[in-house]
Amino acid sequence: MFVGRETELKRFRKFFEGRGASLALVYGRRRVGKSALIKQAVKDANIPSIVYECKQTTEANNANSLSNLVAETLDSPVAFPSFEEILLSLFQRAEKQPIILVLDEYPYLRRVIPGLDSI
Repeated sequence: MFVGRETELKRFRKFFEGRGASLALVYGRRRVGKSALIKQAVKDANIPSIVYECKQTTEANNANSLSNLVAETLDSPVAFPSFEEILLSLFQRAEKQPIILVLDEYPYLRRVIPGLDSI
């Protein structure tokens, strides 16, 4: 059971109701419940959602793991060779139907994919 953080959950609800592509950055000290808060907000959103916990490994490994999650969540059995191609596919799909993509522990991914911030 998730208890508290009603103010933050309300802010997420309002954010998810917005139109067009949006980006939110959630940051703070480690071990304070950011991931749990995000997962609860996504669960409450009733929008197709992908919550991916980035790994301290290669781009190929992260792309493979996220591809599997995308296939499972969106019933889209396509393997993507790179993270950029996954993002492009999700953005194209989001033009037709809202999608929430959460990249938890993003700094891990950023270390192994040069230029990811600009993608």
